[in-house]
Amino acid sequence: LISIDRSDDALREYINLAEVYYRMADLSMARKTFTEALRVAEMLPDDKSWQVELHKRIADIDLQKLDWRRALDDYEKVRALQPDDGEARTRLVELNYRLENQSQALAELEQFIAYLSASGKKEQAVEFVESLVESNPNQLSLRIRLADLYRQMGRVDQAVEQLDTVGESFLDSGDTAGAVKILERIIDLNPPNIEEYHQSLIQLKGQL
Repeated sequence: LISIDRSDDALREYINLAEVYYRMADLSMARKTFTEALRVAEMLPDDKSWQVELHKRIADIDLQKLDWRRALDDYEKVRALQPDDGEARTRLVELNYRLENQSQALAELEQFIAYLSASGKKEQAVEFVESLVESNPNQLSLRIRLADLYRQMGRVDQAVEQLDTVGESFLDSGDTAGAVKILERIIDLNPPNIEEYHQSLIQLKGQL
């Protein structure tokens, strides 16, 4: 198929073959076959869609093999080929958290939020962070960033809800200073029950 310039058909056959290996639970051969297909796809400079699909399939295998670093590299290649791919961006944030690269996870998060905002897709940016919070509920930095996005969009009640959760987590872990900072952020939002937060702030500051 390749020799008669039918690269698309050849790639479909590669994928069919890789899926046979996959069903046989031979992940190494499936990955090798997808990688061979990728070399063919890279010879099609005007069509990046094959490369995106193949990198994702390779990444899926690496995730199943718990090879986080390799999967991270796979999704970085997807991001380079298709910057608006929400799945790849989500995986990049999650994998960096998994690898304990919190600063890089937040950098990936901010880059995609900036990209979406510049494209006039602020609501999509909110949905992106909401999905990350849902799948990573213990990552407090995600909740804080989501609260900030809610604030920017005038959704005060939802911002307060996220910050309340963060503040409670800080208190549960004995981080009184952190809880104080969160209370101050909530008060800056001027919620309807602001006096309750003022009282809580006074009590916590007395414990410092």
